[in-house]
Amino acid sequence: MFCREQAAQLKSIYPTLVDIGVDVVAIGNGTHLMAQDFVEQFAIPYPVYTDEKRATYDLMNMHRGFGIGLGTLKAGLALTKKGTKQGSNQGDIWQQGGEALFAKGGALLWKHSNKTAEQHSTPAEILAMLNQQKANLSG
Repeated sequence: MFCREQAAQLKSIYPTLVDIGVDVVAIGNGTHLMAQDFVEQFAIPYPVYTDEKRATYDLMNMHRGFGIGLGTLKAGLALTKKGTKQGSNQGDIWQQGGEALFAKGGALLWKHSNKTAEQHSTPAEILAMLNQQKANLSG
């Protein structure tokens, strides 16, 4: 559910991100067919890659473990009320996600790693971080 919500939120700010020169890429840990289905089902406009062995998650030191707490249950209920439905889990259900911002050339500028499934950064937080990094690079 939460990866679907995160994808929808990124999709909502995708035109803004493109306008400011940001390349958006998502990395999941399911199979290639799962990623392809995800892109088609949710009309994702940015590239979605898959890393079944989770090497990217390990390299980024992303949290892996039980990702459900009271906040997760509350957030899940709120999303259900909005009409977002939980489908079957795909990929490694223990692997938690996050977001990262890299400079051209690959230097890591910022990273957020979820401890629980609902902890994705909001579009406002992502845009604020981009603006902060832009100010840091130009100032």
